Amino acid sequence: MSKTDGPITLFFEDFTRIAGETIQGRVVLDVASAQEDNLELLRIKFRGTIRTQIMTSNGNTTVTHTQTILLIHEDLLLWDQGTVPPEPASESHIMSYPFHFTLPETLPPSFHCLGYHKNGTIGYSLEVVGERSRFFRFNRRIRRPISVVPAATQAQLLIRESLRQGWTTHRSGCPPRGQRAIRGAAPGGAACGSRPRWRYRTHQRAVPRPWTGSTNCTSSCRSPAWATTSRSLSRSTSIPARRAPRPRPASPGHRA
Repeated sequence: MSKTDGPITLFFEDFTRIAGETIQGRVVLDVASAQEDNLELLRIKFRGTIRTQIMTSNGNTTVTHTQTILLIHEDLLLWDQGTVPPEPASESHIMSYPFHFTLPETLPPSFHCLGYHKNGTIGYSLEVVGERSRFFRFNRRIRRPISVVPAATQAQLLIRESLRQGWTTHRSGCPPRGQRAIRGAAPGGAACGSRPRWRYRTHQRAVPRPWTGSTNCTSSCRSPAWATTSRSLSRSTSIPARRAPRPRPASPGHRA
């Protein structure tokens, strides 16, 4: 991503950085426009600070307590007008200056907290400054905040790899139809190690055979699956005969 202010353009990728890595980018300067803009120096700064602010009130008086702790401050000079040799008019006046900064591994992560009459911030930023020669004129500035996270230790990397693997299973996917997964036992009923495994228990379902016309169902017409259910079907089951509907009584005014 790029950001431009006058003759200065900063090219820097905007994503989260890890403490210990090296950040890099480049600054492009239009020298002809910089001289017309009265720029004398071109610098790039990398800075990290801890800033806290607390407001206290005593009646009608409010006092603000502010503290700033500098974590890192690096300054790199990219261009100086007094040391630039004159170039032929036919050549390009566009100059590119690469840069890089190494983040210490002990840097705390970026942080921001806002509360009632108090706030705290751990922030990092990259700033390109074009300093002007004349008084009462603002310098050219391009500022990019940077998010920093701490580097993971070897123990944290092992924990992340263990969590990524997850629970081990005897069979992948969901249990087949008619089976239920039981946690805490290995296949075959063997004891499991430190990680629980899964085994499956099959539930047999009672499937009645087609009715053959007999009103009483004896043991010979039962399916073998009936014997495995939790309910006992030892007693015979009879099908009651269907009764004929009763005739409705005739109303008093109805003729036979």
